Amino acid sequence: MSVWFGGFGELILAMVVFIASHMIPSHRPLRRALVGMVGEWPFMGLYSVLSVGLLWWLIVVYQHSPDVVLFEPITFFRHLPLALMLPVCLLVVGAFRRRDGGIVPGVLKITRHPVLWALAIWAVMHMAANPYGAAWILFGSMAALAVFGSIHMDRRQQTDGDARDLALVAETSNVPLAALIAGRARLQWDEIGWPTTIGTVVVYGVLLWAHKAVIGISPLPLP
Repeated sequence: MSVWFGGFGELILAMVVFIASHMIPSHRPLRRALVGMVGEWPFMGLYSVLSVGLLWWLIVVYQHSPDVVLFEPITFFRHLPLALMLPVCLLVVGAFRRRDGGIVPGVLKITRHPVLWALAIWAVMHMAANPYGAAWILFGSMAALAVFGSIHMDRRQQTDGDARDLALVAETSNVPLAALIAGRARLQWDEIGWPTTIGTVVVYGVLLWAHKAVIGISPLPLP
């Protein structure tokens, strides 16, 4: 299988299976049927184990993929992840802040799907920083999964959402910053707050430290 598609056959297969494992269970009739068979919590547990296993397979295959260089590395793009990971961490940390009644939390005013857009931005900036074919297959697929996932969730909120979901759609945007630029939303510092800010910095620091331990490549120092 490794000789398929210039040596990327298993990576492409792992990526397709990983994406399918996220798309297929999101089909509501199928999800309801599976939950009806095993129960909500067993379903979530099995799905979590499956997701972690597939992600591990994907990482292992990626690490053993051929080093096909697509372009000469560009220094600016190597520095880009260090700068953009801070707002990415803000989107992820801020997403855990619960809505207080009808009030929209600060990060949701940036985008109503902060985790998915954090994944998309993370993936695109890693594509820019990595000139290798395997990186473009992996991160390009992750970016596509995140963007199309946000579109899918948007449609679900608009068609099946309750009054709070519809209000959220009216006040915010899927595309980051679009509602703020259009004037439909206004963001103030206290809507982000110190807990989210401190959490963002802590997560950013942990990721910098863990990158070498987990991936085997240190993001620092850069030329």
